[in-house]
Amino acid sequence: VERGIEIHVTLYHLDFPQILEDEYHGWLSPRVIDDFTAYADVCFREFGDRVRHWTTMDEPNVLSIAAYDSGAFPPCRCS
Repeated sequence: VERGIEIHVTLYHLDFPQILEDEYHGWLSPRVIDDFTAYADVCFREFGDRVRHWTTMDEPNVLSIAAYDSGAFPPCRCS
């Protein structure tokens, strides 16, 4: 930051915490919304003065297809 580097932060990139995977079964539970919102709020509050560019979720299309269509990623559900 002090040398003019612009920081870009991605909040989620295919790394769902195992404890939440076990409890919520990934993104299938609406309860995960509150936890993700709280996580984002902490990030914005703690780093928002230094970060201008935020990406909520990287490659949501890959996650959707691999986790809920082909079953290649957890929770390995096939439609």
